[in-house]
Amino acid sequence: MSFFDLKRYLKTAQKPLYSFGGLSSQPKNQTKIGQTQVSIVQNDLTLEEVEAIVNAANSFLSHGGGVAGAISRKGGKIIQQQSDEIIKKRNKIKNGDSVTTDAGKLPCKKVIHTVGPIWEDGNSNEKEELARCMKTILEEAQKYELKTLSIPAISSGIFGFPKDLCAKILLSETQNLLKSQYSDYFKEIRFCNFDNETVQVFIQEFENQFEKKEKEEEEEEQKQEDLKEQEKPTILNQDASKISNLTGNNEGQAQDQEKNEADIKEITKSQNEDSESQKLGSTENLQQKEIPNIQTEQKKQLVEEDTLEDAQAKLNNSDKKVPQENNNSKTSCYVKQNLGDSAIDFKSQEQSEKTGQESQSGEAQLNQQVKL
Repeated sequence: MSFFDLKRYLKTAQKPLYSFGGLSSQPKNQTKIGQTQVSIVQNDLTLEEVEAIVNAANSFLSHGGGVAGAISRKGGKIIQQQSDEIIKKRNKIKNGDSVTTDAGKLPCKKVIHTVGPIWEDGNSNEKEELARCMKTILEEAQKYELKTLSIPAISSGIFGFPKDLCAKILLSETQNLLKSQYSDYFKEIRFCNFDNETVQVFIQEFENQFEKKEKEEEEEEQKQEDLKEQEKPTILNQDASKISNLTGNNEGQAQDQEKNEADIKEITKSQNEDSESQKLGSTENLQQKEIPNIQTEQKKQLVEEDTLEDAQAKLNNSDKKVPQENNNSKTSCYVKQNLGDSAIDFKSQEQSEKTGQESQSGEAQLNQQVKL
């Protein structure tokens, strides 16, 4: 390593944490927004070991004096050369826009050049243009995949932007962008300034925006916890009353269920009794119906027996009355002779009796006519 290389190394190289004459890489204030650590640092911007530092540039990217001059001198000619190439293409950089060049000999990878507004009266879109600077810086960083940044107090030097208003806009805009778009992208954003006055202004604004809000949030959380603690007894009482009501309802439901089961048992019992009585009644009716049938059959048998006996007696009488000589008479009687083996038709017997009587009356009339 040559003497010039060693000198260059000593100018640019640094340890992770160091302090020299009030300058330090150690943050004075820091907080975390999402996954990004936001911190306030009093240090030389050209010594910041981050992936990209931000240069407060003019519209023509002419890095002659101030912070821009220091960056260009320490980084080497390549920074101004690339800046001139950008101006040839775009002619001019508008207020609020940002562009990126290589860092040359600086310890960072890239330099993001942003054009801040020149303070006039505060009514010429200076605030909006400074807020846009913060937006385009983060866009350039994401474009080149840069996740750690170090940013100075843009426009608060020779451009005359009020330091307190500059700190307020840069910190609030950073907070809004991290919460809305870049919550999980950046690792660290450092607001780095060299002079103590600017650093103190940023520390005060940081406390106003972050620490006071954190305290207010903590106090609000404590109030909420206190309210919850106060509400716990009432909630417990309500839960106990609900449980008692539920148990009472459950007991009432159990009693109703038992009552319903008893009613169902009684109904089924009465239905069974009714069905048994119906069965008994049906059997009695069948028996009552069968008895007359049996009686009628018995009566028929008796009638048949009586008719047989009557028929036998009448047959004997007819045999006595009707002589054998009258075999040629017109009347005829149909009598069944095998009485022991077959039944006699009662109607045919009646007809035979009628014919016998008619034959007798006919004979009597013939005898009277003969006498005459």
